[in-house]
Amino acid sequence: AGGMESMTNAPYLLKEARNGMRLGHHSTYDHMFLDGLQDAYEGHLMGVYAQQIADRLKFSREKMNEWATMSAKRALEAQERGLFDDEIAPIDIRTKTATTHLDYDEHPRSIDLEKIPQLKPAFDKKGSVTAANSSAISDGAAALILMDEETARHQNLAPLAIIKSHATHARKPDEFTLAPVYAIEQLLSQLDWSIDEIDLWEINEAFAVVTQIAVAELG
Repeated sequence: AGGMESMTNAPYLLKEARNGMRLGHHSTYDHMFLDGLQDAYEGHLMGVYAQQIADRLKFSREKMNEWATMSAKRALEAQERGLFDDEIAPIDIRTKTATTHLDYDEHPRSIDLEKIPQLKPAFDKKGSVTAANSSAISDGAAALILMDEETARHQNLAPLAIIKSHATHARKPDEFTLAPVYAIEQLLSQLDWSIDEIDLWEINEAFAVVTQIAVAELG
């Protein structure tokens, strides 16, 4: 199982080009927005909805910046301690003049922690959601091998993790930031587990408001 996203390679689209453009002006669309960052129904940016929920739940900019800073520090520390060395597949990037060997996640090292409080609101002039407490424009890929327990045992493979159950939950586009909480509650119910039985949480950080909601709701 795997997936990839390359936001820096997202093309611009000419919707009318396939059937031939006629007289008059025509529009160019950013594929990264059209098929990624925008709500497919209303065309609003995800960040706009994140800001609306932050306002509704009264999450301050300071609180979300604190979370963003903590998350960035954790990522940097993990890399410095080599915690992901066995999980990152190194690649060589060749150009006409040189070859660059890449064996680490570039993004955490590019964050200037001192500038996090200084960035302007991204989606509302008086808002609390900024580029610093939102996910970045970046590229990435991940893959893993899934198999049933019998197959792993037959091949003498020790699993890194066991999937006990799974759950999905969808909300209206303007409430997408709330979905993880409902999915978590559904999953805990399926397993008959309590929140206290979970040692470690990994919750989507599209925006700091997403994790802030989960922390507030789940305790």
